[in-house]
Amino acid sequence: MPRTMLLPAVAAALLGLSAAGAADPKDEAVKKELKALEGTWEVKSVKVEGKDEQVPPGGVKVVVMGDLYVVRVGDMEVSKGTFTVDPTRKPKTLDIAAMTGPTKGTVVQEIYELKGDELTIAQPAPGKDRPKDFSGKEGTLLTYKRAKP
Repeated sequence: MPRTMLLPAVAAALLGLSAAGAADPKDEAVKKELKALEGTWEVKSVKVEGKDEQVPPGGVKVVVMGDLYVVRVGDMEVSKGTFTVDPTRKPKTLDIAAMTGPTKGTVVQEIYELKGDELTIAQPAPGKDRPKDFSGKEGTLLTYKRAKP
């Protein structure tokens, strides 16, 4: 290959490598959001179809580690699985894939809002699409508070 053609080829290859290695802003937003969600969350309030419900005796906790979650009622593990988030959407979206428990093998499409140590999640009614808002009129609206370490 003549020297005059070699330099443009090398430059193109280097540019291609640096573009491929550049971080996708959405990927960075997801990593940041997953980090913000890590920890133990305690259910503070529950609304089903717009009506207040009692939090089960012993409380409900969700432990988040990376993209994994475990749901506990009292001392009993009732479900665990993985999840994905898209913090770039309005409202932010959360897709839960249960590996155990009563919803094993399903994916539930939710929306969420994270404000400091408070997390609000809107779940659809069974068989319905992802909620569009946090009104809680259809489906379930859960409010969590970050547990103190």
